[in-house]
Amino acid sequence: MGAEQSLIDEAFDPLESDEEPHVGLALTKAVVEQHGGSLGVESEPGGGTYAQLRLPLRD
Repeated sequence: MGAEQSLIDEAFDPLESDEEPHVGLALTKAVVEQHGGSLGVESEPGGGTYAQLRLPLRD
């Protein structure tokens, strides 16, 4: 099953929740980007969700 894009966007924003703040994906994305990488999530309702974490090779 896939997720609606609005839910994916909300998962990356720790302040969007009406309940307790959820910082997991927002924190993960921030750390990955500080290391020159990227974190993305794509989803197709009814088709599944795909997460991609990319980090550069270390010299």
